[in-house]
Amino acid sequence: MSPFDIWKIIGEKVIEVTEVERISRDIAKSLGCNGDTDHEILHCMRERPLSEIMSLYSNDSWNRVMQPISDNFLPESEQFLPNSIMTALTNQATKIQIEVLLGATDLEALNNNVMKYEELMKQGKLYANNKVIVESLRFFSLDRSEMLPLLVEAVRWEYWNNKTRNVKEVLSNVEFLGRVESAAKWNSGIVLIAARLAKRVKRLFVYRYSQSAGVDLEGQQYNFTGAVHGSDLVSLLGDALMLQVARRPSTKEEKRVSFLLRRHLINFIQFGSPGEESIWQPYKSPDANVYDIHDTINSYPYYHSAERDVRFWLQYLPQLNIILDTTEKTGKLTDEKDDNRLRGGVLAMCGVTIVLLLLLVICAIILHRQRSRRFTVVDENHH
Repeated sequence: MSPFDIWKIIGEKVIEVTEVERISRDIAKSLGCNGDTDHEILHCMRERPLSEIMSLYSNDSWNRVMQPISDNFLPESEQFLPNSIMTALTNQATKIQIEVLLGATDLEALNNNVMKYEELMKQGKLYANNKVIVESLRFFSLDRSEMLPLLVEAVRWEYWNNKTRNVKEVLSNVEFLGRVESAAKWNSGIVLIAARLAKRVKRLFVYRYSQSAGVDLEGQQYNFTGAVHGSDLVSLLGDALMLQVARRPSTKEEKRVSFLLRRHLINFIQFGSPGEESIWQPYKSPDANVYDIHDTINSYPYYHSAERDVRFWLQYLPQLNIILDTTEKTGKLTDEKDDNRLRGGVLAMCGVTIVLLLLLVICAIILHRQRSRRFTVVDENHH
């Protein structure tokens, strides 16, 4: 799937093989592999250091088209993915008898290519509320104008921990936006994909990887409380990649998390399960079992579990939106009823007033007639 757009895996648009081939040849050419045949290019690519290949990762135009590609152009005996992911998920005829491991990091949205965080430095809270949080809510159709301010505030309350962090304000702001976007787009997005994928494969295991103060694919040390995009690959390969990108061996803490990740992957490759099912259960709807791979010794006290993030975006916010919508409609009905009652009361008072005025007029007329009659009788007696 695309490292920047997880939703492409279940989208209708599929990148053509010719486009992937063009990009692959451009990548090889940028590394100096200009062989006449595919075999020569492949041999040249194998000789290139991993650090040179990783240095091309910052090319945004190449990254955005990376996703599972159907290999139906190969001979049938060599095909591994003959159909697109979308076709495989929608075909209910047969169940694929394979185990699948699916996961992401808890700060997957953070990487060196995301220039929008420069806008955060310029606009601050306004950019967070009007751009990043709103875009995350839009993924779940929760961006209705009437409810939006309250939902935005709910997201801020859930993820804004600036008062409890001993880090610089700038890093705290960046991590806040990265965690919001990652929890919505990646962690919850993977659960939505897993809900469909679990029906089509033998067993599905879903995880979320977290590592504080690690190294990214560019070899740069990050000072966040979670794992940024690509740091899980550095952890998986260990010193083999760490020495190339960061020019140093892994620390004791990094080796401990690396051991956990490797152990789960090795178990999955060997036995079809990353761990004991009593600890890491296969994904099944609606339980949404997502396993957290993180350093339990040095984990932060306000660590957001994957289960909490998923429940917040897929259960709490939709329910809150429904409650707010119902309350608003009820309020409108109540206001209308109150208006009708007030209008009815005013009309009733007007009616009573009119009746009283009529009675007053009638009484005045009667009194006037009686007075005139009395004067007439007195005059006759006088004569």
